Amino acid sequence: MRPVAQKSEAREARRAFLSQREHTDETKSERLRIQKRLPSIVPFKNLGRLSPGLQIYFQDWKTEMQAARAILNAKHPLEKRYGSEVSLDMQTEDVMKMMRQGWVKLRRANALVADARKALNELEEQKWEFFRKRKISEAEKTLREALAQLAEILRYLVEFILYHLGLSNQKPAPLQIPVPVEQEMARQDYLERKADLLKTLLDETACRDWVKDRCRDAEHKRARVIAQWHEDRAPEVEKVQQIVMQLEALARLPRRIPGEVRARIETLKRRGDFQGTLNEVRLFDDVPRHQPEEQPADRMPSQRSERIRESHQGKKISL
Repeated sequence: MRPVAQKSEAREARRAFLSQREHTDETKSERLRIQKRLPSIVPFKNLGRLSPGLQIYFQDWKTEMQAARAILNAKHPLEKRYGSEVSLDMQTEDVMKMMRQGWVKLRRANALVADARKALNELEEQKWEFFRKRKISEAEKTLREALAQLAEILRYLVEFILYHLGLSNQKPAPLQIPVPVEQEMARQDYLERKADLLKTLLDETACRDWVKDRCRDAEHKRARVIAQWHEDRAPEVEKVQQIVMQLEALARLPRRIPGEVRARIETLKRRGDFQGTLNEVRLFDDVPRHQPEEQPADRMPSQRSERIRESHQGKKISL
């Protein structure tokens, strides 16, 4: 019985092998059939497997698409620098941290002014003090220097905040301490004009409220500037959106494109003529086609472009 059993096992093994091979052949043919239905484009990582002409074509296609998407994804410098997700409280806290050292200097300078003014008042009340006039003159000089220093710190602190928030385009001049003699009077005049602001900034709670108001003003100004920037470049963006749609049409040729046009495009691809393929798509889009009677022909292209543009705007552009 042993030879009979061995022959039976051999037949079963051969049957299993043939069945497996048939299954493999069916799977392979199915895979080839599916691949024929896929768009005639390959991943860029496999460019080395293509002919030289197709390599040139796909590289040009990729370069053109990257350039177009860079324009569509472009942001105003203010959008990159500040963003829109930061709350007013967080912005205020960041500014308060940045100005902490300057705020401490402002309080110290204000204390020096108070001490110098007190010393001058005491000298003026002492009528029989030796060398009274000379001491008063020195005290007045000390007070004048302290006032100029306080004004200089206030000036730099305010200009720094406004420039950082984008409310001023002028970068603050460097802090000068001690203040040059020729600028002392100008600094005192500045201090008189900003007396209320100085009082506000010396109080930490009031200073925080003032900074928050400036952050709000800056946010509104940035929104206006950014909106105007996007509005000014809207024609360019619309033109680039059309280019992106044409490039995507080259990557996956729509069914509406007739066979003779497809053949010309494929020939140009193999030659590496990217601009030629793009011109074929543009020429085909420019040719008026028959429209259904229930919808006016003059409205169809614009509505179709509008739908395509809205679908592209709804998608996140990335490469």
